Amino acid sequence: PEVVADAALMVDPYDASAIAAAIREIDADCDLRADLAARGPTQAQRFAPELYRERLQAVYDRFL
Repeated sequence: PEVVADAALMVDPYDASAIAAAIREIDADCDLRADLAARGPTQAQRFAPELYRERLQAVYDRFL
C-alpha cells in the first residue's frame, strides 16, 4: 500500500484466486482501468529521484 496507494487494486500475493479475481475485475471494468491508469503516474511521481534526494537531504540536515 505504501507504494501503490490508491493507484492499484490490493490483493494477497499468496492467494491465486484473489489475484485472478482482481485481474478479471480490471479486465471487465474499463472505468476502473482508466481510473487506475490516471492515478498511476501521479503515484509514481512520489518516488521521483529528485524528491528522494530532497527527503534524504532533509534527514541529513536534521542531524547536522
